[in-house]
Amino acid sequence: MTDERLREVERRFRETGATEDEATLLRERVRVGALRPERVILAAALGHPAAAVLHPGRALPTEPDGLARALDPLGQEVAARAALAVASWAARAHWEEGRPLRSGSDAPEDRELFAACLESVRAWLRDPGEPTARRAAAAAAAVRHSARSSGFLEIAWATAMTATRGIVPWKRISGPLFGALVFTVRSLEHVALLEPLREGLLPWLVDGDGGDARRRTASDE
Repeated sequence: MTDERLREVERRFRETGATEDEATLLRERVRVGALRPERVILAAALGHPAAAVLHPGRALPTEPDGLARALDPLGQEVAARAALAVASWAARAHWEEGRPLRSGSDAPEDRELFAACLESVRAWLRDPGEPTARRAAAAAAAVRHSARSSGFLEIAWATAMTATRGIVPWKRISGPLFGALVFTVRSLEHVALLEPLREGLLPWLVDGDGGDARRRTASDE
């Protein structure tokens, strides 16, 4: 049965577009289980205005290592989406916007490996489970087995590895992953780390999809 209070709050926000009404909507969606509370907290820390009304004063470290440590406990899906956001942003900057990364590459082979790794994570996010996790592991292995080596490919490998939790122990993933995120942003020194995370994470964090129940696994408990 549809929650009448939630429907009324949704209607009010559609009419006003006010930050305070959006904050009420986020609170109601958490109440009915349509949105996980930790996602709203992370959205507030990333600067989402309505989420910040509910959780004022939240902030993520702006220094890369500190931010990596802050994201680590939030679970596999947040790690995967964070890595994908940063890697996608780095690829766009390097190949499309003329803002090259240090240790980047313009070789077609590297671009293909990079794209395969990122697509494997997108596939896992659409359908998390062992088949897509193994696809991500295969994409990461292809990077490791290639004769090529660069910091750019390290980003691709680490991003793909975020989708392999469950078949690869998280302790083997988290360190290299966040090291690669730190490398990525330090390679583009004029851009703050929060920029790609806001771009890639905020729409998902406040969107809600039934509390993410289908993505919860024993490894995240």
